[in-house]
Amino acid sequence: MPLPPSQKYRTVLACIVVASAAIVTASAFAWPEKVVAAEATPGLYCYEADGFRYEYHAPTGHEGLYDLRADSVVDVLHNHAEVGARCRRALEKKLHVNSLESLRGEYDDTIRRLKALGYL
Repeated sequence: MPLPPSQKYRTVLACIVVASAAIVTASAFAWPEKVVAAEATPGLYCYEADGFRYEYHAPTGHEGLYDLRADSVVDVLHNHAEVGARCRRALEKKLHVNSLESLRGEYDDTIRRLKALGYL
């Protein structure tokens, strides 16, 4: 016996809702954690080239270089200074700034609070 039209629509709607929830949940776990974190971190500017990822955190002034081919997340800037300098210049060009330090002005209040708390 066929279902009445209103019951069909409810069944189809329930299937769509369940499928959508499954897709959203699966996509949340499929994204690499570091990409999500980088997008969610205010003041973090990134540039990728030659299998490396250069990061500059404007509020703290910290910069790092990470080998994307390696399994671990270890800052290798001291081992690959020339790659870091090249990425830094490319990021400055991409952001249209003379120096990445000029980006810190936007975070003066955050820097002041971090210093007051002893983090900087």
